[in-house]
Amino acid sequence: MPLLLALLAASLLAAKSRRVKEQFCATRAFAPLAATMLAVLLWAACGGGGGNNPPATGTPAGTYNLTLTATAGGVSRTSALTLKVN
Repeated sequence: MPLLLALLAASLLAAKSRRVKEQFCATRAFAPLAATMLAVLLWAACGGGGGNNPPATGTPAGTYNLTLTATAGGVSRTSALTLKVN
């Protein structure tokens, strides 16, 4: 990464130091370097560092009994539900 940043800085300084007429050519020469650096940075970003993630946890398999209660306008209703987790 430091080497890529050094190359970018050197390219920017070289392009800035040229005359206006030559600067167009330097900019065209700089484009492949910029595209390569962008591709390398995007490629490095794809790793995401997923090696230290803890194991996924969730609801253990089994059958669960649930009670659902709804209240509206002073009236209350209750329903019994069974949830099966595989």
